[in-house]
Amino acid sequence: MIKNLSKGMRQRLLFGQALLGAPDLLLMDEPTNGLDPYWINEFVRIVKGVQTKGTTVIFSTHMMDVAADLGDIIYFMQEGKVVEEFSGIGEETTLKLLQLHRNM
Repeated sequence: MIKNLSKGMRQRLLFGQALLGAPDLLLMDEPTNGLDPYWINEFVRIVKGVQTKGTTVIFSTHMMDVAADLGDIIYFMQEGKVVEEFSGIGEETTLKLLQLHRNM
């Protein structure tokens, strides 16, 4: 039964369901919530794979490193409004996001 699964296992199940049928658009809300570090890394690896196949991926997260690893364009929001926009993937973007997050 699904109700007996841990939060992380439910997240993985929902993510797997979302990938069925090779969608053109993948829209997720806090997909890494409840995942341990191993599964967060697997999530990033899998999302990179679907991105290379042409899937557009949009997701919300509080994990700045995941956003920086995956985001071509990252919107930083506060109280429902975009307060900053970043482009590019990598360490520099991660550092900027972490600094902005700390200052909020």
